[in-house]
Amino acid sequence: MIKRLCIYETYDKQNIVDNYIGVMLKELKDCMNFLVVVCNETHVDRGIEILKQYADMIFFRENIGFDAGAFKDVLCNLLGWEKVLAFDELFLVNDSFFGPFVEMKDILIEMEGRNLDFWGLIDHAEAINSNLEYIPAHIQSFFLCIDSVMLHDIAFKEYWNQMPYYKKIDDVVKNHEMVFTQYFVKMGYSYGVYAYTACNNSSNIKNNFIQYMVLSNELIRKRNFPFLKKQQIAYNTLNQQTQENLRQAFDYIDKNTNYDIDLIWENIIRTLDMKSLQHSLSLRLIVSDIPVKKVYNKKVIIIIFASYLNAYEYIMNYIDKLLKLYEVIVYTKNKEVFDCYRNKKIRVKEGEFRIENFYKNYQYICILHDEDMSSQLNPSYIAKSYFYGVWDNLVKDEHYVNNIVSEFENNKRLGFLYPPKPIFADYFSADYGLKEKGSFWIRGSLLNEYNEKFTINDWIKKVQYLGFYSEIVESVEFARMNEQNQQYYLEKLIEQIKGQYKNFFNFEDMKQIIFSGAVKEFCSKYKEIFIYGIGYMARNYKSIIPKIDGYVISDNQENPMKIEGIPVFYLSELKAEDDIGIIICVSEKYQKEIIELLKKKGHKNFICI
Repeated sequence: MIKRLCIYETYDKQNIVDNYIGVMLKELKDCMNFLVVVCNETHVDRGIEILKQYADMIFFRENIGFDAGAFKDVLCNLLGWEKVLAFDELFLVNDSFFGPFVEMKDILIEMEGRNLDFWGLIDHAEAINSNLEYIPAHIQSFFLCIDSVMLHDIAFKEYWNQMPYYKKIDDVVKNHEMVFTQYFVKMGYSYGVYAYTACNNSSNIKNNFIQYMVLSNELIRKRNFPFLKKQQIAYNTLNQQTQENLRQAFDYIDKNTNYDIDLIWENIIRTLDMKSLQHSLSLRLIVSDIPVKKVYNKKVIIIIFASYLNAYEYIMNYIDKLLKLYEVIVYTKNKEVFDCYRNKKIRVKEGEFRIENFYKNYQYICILHDEDMSSQLNPSYIAKSYFYGVWDNLVKDEHYVNNIVSEFENNKRLGFLYPPKPIFADYFSADYGLKEKGSFWIRGSLLNEYNEKFTINDWIKKVQYLGFYSEIVESVEFARMNEQNQQYYLEKLIEQIKGQYKNFFNFEDMKQIIFSGAVKEFCSKYKEIFIYGIGYMARNYKSIIPKIDGYVISDNQENPMKIEGIPVFYLSELKAEDDIGIIICVSEKYQKEIIELLKKKGHKNFICI
């Protein structure tokens, strides 16, 4: 009988072990003789019982060397080679994927029948990346199985003994993941993978790619890959335009497998940015007003904050429909407004609003604000159109509201719905709406406090912290119009950019073209120009920067001293002088942090890509 050892690595910035890890550990435990969990953190604040339930041994360590460093430590130090070599097979697995959507036992039975020296779940074909660097064919290293002969080869032991603790994840990928497969192939060992991916590979190796990043649905349904990698959810980009794969994959997992989709929601809501989630998973709800048989009217209240007498007739158009099924209450501090609604026998209260009167008694609450419909500040049609875009998308009529409540009932992680940002007249701005006091739908249990100063962004963060996701909601009629508006603006912007600059073929080209003009103007103002960052962004945009006097990195980073002959400086080495300009070439999520660092050091002249 084969004796199997599995080393499972986990890491979480918040020191939490989520339930999806327990599902994977249970599947592994059923197939393994000994299961080791190594945590790349010094302690676990929540979920340690999940590890204890399945692990035969648990190690805690600093996150040094990433997952490769964790495996090295267990093999060479924490468990030791004497114990490791007492087994016939070794499995090295990390926590970067959800699943399995079939039993692990079945996967192992199939792979045992292939008589391979080592194997994984999926591979990467030979390729050339965007930096024109060669990538050899290799197994993706998040799951590796090493068979007995290779495991007991001194070369395998030496490979891990000699491996350094890499300080950058890029170095782990370049010097371990991309190297491991071919290193042992050259020694005569055979390998394979569980998934069937050859049909998506090309003889033109520039067209080969990481398949789990963009084709999750196809891999799960058709290519024998019963897992979902986190990376596509976290990093799906507009340039790749493969969001349909994720939505389809989620639907398939939910409806066609025994895997609890809530395990995925639990983790990604906690760990990922909601804006990224909305993009990757197309979290935009299009709701019909077609009546359905089931009516949800005992759990719902619509709360209206009314300030303007001139909005009264427009609000009543909605209230008259809503009162057929739902409870409506109007709050106002305006005596004239109060009298208008009271005369119509609408439930109305004058004075301060107290949310504790509602959140315990109602499962679903809609908060609405009126608008100033006069022409004192702007032509009144602008306010009326903005009002329509909010109210028609939240409370179009009683059937529409019923369908919204149905969405909450059928999606237990849905916590918050808000209307789309306006894109017309003076509202043509990316941030408008999210930074304003808002109108929205929310689960009553999440509305245990109400602050008039809370913006839509504040509510999205609060709801996410409580374990729920947010969606934009539109009526079918509004979505049809809004799609046409957005397409019109996009086409006009493209025409403007092509006319002003030059032709381009994709989104990244367009960004570079726009930015190149701004960079040239910025560089012309300063005697010396420095790029902050030495990673992918810096390499990608270097060609459009007219002159580079040096690179700048944070003081805690490893300094290569020079890149292609250009010196690299620590931030502490760079003086804050008026004739120095800094171009920040890092991903958006780090830009704010770096800007604060630069300001703290006295630097005023910088621009972000």
